[in-house]
Amino acid sequence: MLFEGGVRLFNARDFRGARDRFRDAAAGPKRDIAHRAGQYLNMCEQRLRQRVFAAQRGSTGDLGDAHMPDARAATRQTSRTG
Repeated sequence: MLFEGGVRLFNARDFRGARDRFRDAAAGPKRDIAHRAGQYLNMCEQRLRQRVFAAQRGSTGDLGDAHMPDARAATRQTSRTG
């Protein structure tokens, strides 16, 4: 139940709640579930770090799109001058 609940929370983008479930499932006796829970746990940690990074940068959207207009403008400007 822990693993399945973690997957539901992960899919709902509740990475903190999912992380807690996966942490418990990873410590469980079933090796295959523990292994998969560990993989999901790593993904939760990564997503949570990305959110912290985005918040520090003032981005509210996808990290890849946060500064895309600025990057495009800089690329255009560089190609004109170079």
